[in-house]
Amino acid sequence: MAISVITDWTILINEGSTSATATLPTFSAGSDRIVELAFDMYNGAGNTNIPTTVTANGESAALVDGHTTAQSKNSVGVYQFLESQISTINGQTLTSSSGSGSQKSVYYRVLGGGKQILPTAFGKAYAASASALTISLTRAASSYTTVVSVTSASGSTITTSNPTNGGILTKTSNRRFSYGSAADTANTSDTTATGQLYTSSVAYNRESAPLQIITSVNDGAGIKAGSSGNTAVVTGFASDPTSGNIGGKAFTEVSYSAGTVTFSMPAYSDDAVWPLLNSSATVIISDGTNSPVLDGVSLLPPEGWAVVTISAPVTDNLTFLGAHTDLSNHEVAYDLEVGSVALAADGGFTKVTAGTRNLYKRDLATGVLTLLIVTIDDSGAITIGQRKKSMWVGLGMGI
Repeated sequence: MAISVITDWTILINEGSTSATATLPTFSAGSDRIVELAFDMYNGAGNTNIPTTVTANGESAALVDGHTTAQSKNSVGVYQFLESQISTINGQTLTSSSGSGSQKSVYYRVLGGGKQILPTAFGKAYAASASALTISLTRAASSYTTVVSVTSASGSTITTSNPTNGGILTKTSNRRFSYGSAADTANTSDTTATGQLYTSSVAYNRESAPLQIITSVNDGAGIKAGSSGNTAVVTGFASDPTSGNIGGKAFTEVSYSAGTVTFSMPAYSDDAVWPLLNSSATVIISDGTNSPVLDGVSLLPPEGWAVVTISAPVTDNLTFLGAHTDLSNHEVAYDLEVGSVALAADGGFTKVTAGTRNLYKRDLATGVLTLLIVTIDDSGAITIGQRKKSMWVGLGMGI
């Protein structure tokens, strides 16, 4: 997806006080939008620096780059809000704090199709003379490079290269905000800016949003171990996805049709390496070339199972599981359906009916699963694997 300009740079505050606020517009529709804010601080007889915080309706704008330390006459900085924040900030009051100078001007721009992160390549430069400023940038393939500049010289337009100056905004005093942007390729070309006296510039390279996207997995319900018929809704694949995983555990029986990937999740097995038994993890779907990710997908135990993380296991009492197997630094998944049973964090059982149950303990350091076949008979004796020890289990606690 290529980055596009939904709304080009527009003046929001025109030479207001450093404490001035402004009402943000309701931003135009788009996908993968990024709202950029450029803060232009000016002081004709002293130093300036950009704000330390920029907020709107409780949402904080992240700093791309800018002059946070004192610069004579003027300084500039660029901040951003991401798509996930835009509905909250639409039409809300923009405030900033701790910037210095005698005047503050603010400009905004809205991009579409941008990767929802801060730019990873950026830089700033400042000069008190008409000499050219140079900012070194590493540019990604299919990316978008921007440079913004301000100068204290009234009526002066700053000249830039890589990218070239594409527009100016003139303030009441006739001092100007200059900007340039261009779609870019993978390269390491320097950005330059030349103005008359006290010039401040910021340049940055944005990556475009990935074409391939995982929209949802099981409608947000999570993935259960040993399940089939799981679905992931995807877009943007030119070739059919053929594989996937959650937390590194590969899916099986992967198929694709009309934007939906269907897959099975393996069951627990002895000596298998497994992600956390009941937590969130990252899903990856791949066509062999492109591998988009979706964070925060719940990885769950099988239907009818529970998970407990063992803490301070009791090892010297045969009524506790830790007396029969090492439980230090482990979590345990166990079957609730074969007889009512619960396992406490210290490894103690609560038994209501006798039965045989499969338990899996997982080493938190290595992720390795170990199968424990636990049988509690009517007399209260416990068998784990082939070993049998007398273990009396009382209702509510081991005794």
